[in-house]
Amino acid sequence: MHASARWTAAALLAAFTALTATELAAEPRDPAGWSILRHESPLVAKAPLKLAPVALIVDDGSREADVGFTAAAAFQFLWFNRFDPPTTPGQDFDLEEIQVLFPPGPDVVPGAAVQLVAFSDADGDPASGAVLVTAFDDVIQVVDGTTFSVYPVNPPVRLSPGSGDLLVGVINRFVVSGVSPPSRPAALDTTASAGRSWFALWTGDPPDPPSLPSDDVLATIDAVEPGNWMIRASGSLVAVPAEIPVLGGKGLAALATLIALAAAALLRRRHRGGAVMASRLPSTRRSVAAGSPRGRGRPACATDPACRAPGPCE
Repeated sequence: MHASARWTAAALLAAFTALTATELAAEPRDPAGWSILRHESPLVAKAPLKLAPVALIVDDGSREADVGFTAAAAFQFLWFNRFDPPTTPGQDFDLEEIQVLFPPGPDVVPGAAVQLVAFSDADGDPASGAVLVTAFDDVIQVVDGTTFSVYPVNPPVRLSPGSGDLLVGVINRFVVSGVSPPSRPAALDTTASAGRSWFALWTGDPPDPPSLPSDDVLATIDAVEPGNWMIRASGSLVAVPAEIPVLGGKGLAALATLIALAAAALLRRRHRGGAVMASRLPSTRRSVAAGSPRGRGRPACATDPACRAPGPCE
């Protein structure tokens, strides 16, 4: 769709259709222009064969409807889930894998081009903007309606506690907007909405890479049909080593002052301790009598009280 063929938000919403894979009779269109067909029974999806240790999931595994943005022809759009990665202080989350369930339908075939995207959203509100953390091109792998296509995120995207929510979604790049036949590439679980599934529309095709908010419509799918997109993510928790603080000029000066004060206090303590020990030592001085080889007046008898050492006098 070109910018010259600009649609209003109401017209864009009215162009969405939520359909089942089975051919049931269409319900009468409501005033907003919705046509809703439902599965006779939910189609239970198969869990991906390989999941990272931490799985982020909002759907219950059952696909009740298929959704597409379509009028007389199909158009590209972004559909995504908002997850809460389990980050904590000292523990980050690595996004390692994205899983998407694609239902069968016109042009939704293996090998059809799609773009996988992920954003971090610090305030938990995609309408106020989000930061793109990865975007890569791939293709639809499986379209049996019950098996997830699995996409490794290489390299993994690391999110810290301050990163906020993780938005994970997909764009149907295989569509030539306004030309390709109507298609419904998004599988929806309608059992109980978690309020975390969104879609984004632009006045033209979604930019490559996309940015949020979009320049036209950005809302939860609950505005159309309450439910949860069958998009999942998984990854691992990563322990983060404690940071060693770095001191600036003032910090280094303060540290040097503290070290100098501590050294001075230690020297004073040693000096006082040495003086006390010296005062407690016994005197080793001996009196030298006169007239002896060492002096005059030394007593001649060992019994003389003036003789301090036992034994014969010299």
